[in-house]
Amino acid sequence: MKQKFTRFLLAAGLLAALLNSGCNEGEIDSPLSNLTLLNIRLTDAPLAIDEVNIDLQSILVKGPGGQEEILLNTNAGIYDLLDLQNGIDVLVANAMVSLDEIRQVRLVLGDDNTVVVDGVEYGLTIPSGSQSGLKIQVCLDLTGMPQYDLILDFDAAESVHQLGNGRYMMRPVIRVVNPDASCG
Repeated sequence: MKQKFTRFLLAAGLLAALLNSGCNEGEIDSPLSNLTLLNIRLTDAPLAIDEVNIDLQSILVKGPGGQEEILLNTNAGIYDLLDLQNGIDVLVANAMVSLDEIRQVRLVLGDDNTVVVDGVEYGLTIPSGSQSGLKIQVCLDLTGMPQYDLILDFDAAESVHQLGNGRYMMRPVIRVVNPDASCG
């Protein structure tokens, strides 16, 4: 009887120790504990054009120094920036990243960029949009963050310019909405 009671106490003590070991506040020994779910969203300010369509192909992020770029899970497709006004945004990419800091976001565009003016569609030239991509400098510290939503305001009104020959060109004006992620 005494031996059964001793075994019971030993088993109860081990169970209590195991349960208590999982309750160390702030200490998680999971491989995921050093990862942050990074979400990237787009929004826009109003414009006097019917549509401004960008052909988003991929989004990459880069840490400080010579760290290699990380390709995010990108929802590739055609996005009308004018659908993203007045507080509306859309999730365009996300990924679990192991970077503590992000210094650059790069939007790589395809060739199917257009504007629609008075119901007529025109090609939209975006220099380096499909080659090196649109590079946005950020100063984002992800240390200890389980999730972060980075919002990029793609200002179509400031970005789209009509050329003298009736064509349209985009010189992208993109600002970081999050005050803690802008570099100045």
